[in-house]
Amino acid sequence: MLDFCKGIGKQTITVYDSPGSMINLILVHYYVEALYILEEGRALPSDIDALSRKYFYIGPCESLDVIGIDFFVDAIKQIMDWFFDSSGEENKTISDIREGYFVPYLFDRLISEKRLGKKVSKGIYLYNKDKPIDDVPEFYLNPAYGRPPDIEKNTEELIENRLLYSVFSGCLYCLEKGLSSWEEMDLGIKEVLIMKDGPFTMMQRIGKDKLKENFDFLAQYASTRFQQNSFDFALS
Repeated sequence: MLDFCKGIGKQTITVYDSPGSMINLILVHYYVEALYILEEGRALPSDIDALSRKYFYIGPCESLDVIGIDFFVDAIKQIMDWFFDSSGEENKTISDIREGYFVPYLFDRLISEKRLGKKVSKGIYLYNKDKPIDDVPEFYLNPAYGRPPDIEKNTEELIENRLLYSVFSGCLYCLEKGLSSWEEMDLGIKEVLIMKDGPFTMMQRIGKDKLKENFDFLAQYASTRFQQNSFDFALS
């Protein structure tokens, strides 16, 4: 297959076998971070998608609606089944795979109300002749969070960084697990999200010290899921 792809002028990437794909395992971090932001009441879907375009061609909310909410949730379940089957553990949750992660409450609400995405003209967005429209802010809130936070002056920058660093986090996780090389992940994510530069290229340009500073800030501001211990293996 590698020879065939090279023969037709395609550049290949090789990854360790896993449910869905290694690229999608990285993108899960991006998608669920968008839903965490929605559930916290910090922004509406159109805001999140607009802010994401600083780095990515397509926003996470729009992308999830195109993929299909039911399909995406099923993919998460397959990843969990694969992980725990291979580790011999049972009755675990996604937070047992990575600290600070959980299946967003909003997924349950969307599925229970049959808001499965663009294919049924309602998902994270409501659709009017294919035009995406935000629902009322209250629809997206997770009741467990209580009152929505006061909007800070730098909220937009923080949301941009949460989305970008969620992709960085997914890449570092997959590299640590040996699912592929950083060069191949860099190319794969760059092509899928149509980025100017791949995530590892961006991280190398930012540098280890600044990267750690930003991750530490997000770990304190957003969640321990952003905590990273070392970048040496990725940025050498």
